[in-house]
Amino acid sequence: MRQFLLPALAIAALAPQLTQAQTSATELAASHSRRGTGTIKGVVRTSDGQPAPFVSVGIAKLGKGANTGDDGSFEIKGVEPGSHLLQVSFVGLKPQQQTVTVTAGQTTTADIALPESAAELKEVVVTGTSTINRPATASKADIAPLDLPQSIGVVTSSVEMRVGSYNFYKPIVDLYGPLTKNLAFRVVGTYENAQSYRDVVTSKRFYVNPSLLYKFGEKTDLLVQADYLRSDITPDAGVGILNQNIDAQLPTGSTRNNFINSKWAYNVTDQASASAVLNHRFSDQWRFNVVGGITDTRVHGLGIGVPNGTIAANGDWTRTLAAVQTGERDWNAQLNVNGKFKTGPLTHQLLVGADALRIVTNNASGYTSSIPAYTYRLLN
Repeated sequence: MRQFLLPALAIAALAPQLTQAQTSATELAASHSRRGTGTIKGVVRTSDGQPAPFVSVGIAKLGKGANTGDDGSFEIKGVEPGSHLLQVSFVGLKPQQQTVTVTAGQTTTADIALPESAAELKEVVVTGTSTINRPATASKADIAPLDLPQSIGVVTSSVEMRVGSYNFYKPIVDLYGPLTKNLAFRVVGTYENAQSYRDVVTSKRFYVNPSLLYKFGEKTDLLVQADYLRSDITPDAGVGILNQNIDAQLPTGSTRNNFINSKWAYNVTDQASASAVLNHRFSDQWRFNVVGGITDTRVHGLGIGVPNGTIAANGDWTRTLAAVQTGERDWNAQLNVNGKFKTGPLTHQLLVGADALRIVTNNASGYTSSIPAYTYRLLN
């Protein structure tokens, strides 16, 4: 035992020294790395001496940069020694440039003064949750929506592709940003195509949603948006049950993945809407908004029903033929006053408003059971 114990004790005693040596080597490498580069720090201010938040400061050739915080400060680490061109940019303003010299292992101070005042800078602020100081909302309560057309300060696009089973695919395109210093836009478009575990059944959908946000002044903005949806699906009510309530069974030779409607059956929905929301703030606690919109929905389809009747002696059954063509147009208007106030330690939110809604429908449908009987095998 002693022959094996002594080497083990020697290794155990040496382990802390090895760990310390590895740590020292890591710290030494990091120290050499820090000594090889420098840091740029500074504060960006407006012409009237106020901090300028959300300003982009960077060195294009190195691909390094930072955004200023609420106090206008920024810091860029790991900059190679030498002379660099510092570029300062902000949404809606002309970019500026300033030359700085960086020394290895040292911090270079680069304070920047913008030619615009704080008031001028506010006019073009577009942030992740609000445009030009305040988010627009189409809701009655003063709660910002999760997704606004002005959600970022530069023209940005994103493309997403979703895929799944049964040949499902869905590309999504999202484009948004400012058009002018007072006008922002967003356009979302998507297309969906999918099949089903049941043969013949497919679904196709197309959707587009453009929107604009315009700021009239410090306290008033207007959000205008529209959308259009077209849905083209195969109507599928299931496989049906023959001899219902007698001796229930599936049609002979069929499985649950068989589509028993006709191949020409269809159901198409077209829906379009447009709305406008005018917001005005009396103060930080009180505001009112006016909402107006219209929605138009059209549905038309044709198909045959599921076999829930009694099977004939020769194996045939009779099903109904169904057609539908409906339309609905909705007008809506709202006027809301929303405020917050306190009574002691409690905060209250008050909503007072009026709504108007008009709905016009147009329905036409037809059913018949006098069509000839079909044998399941001959249907599809």
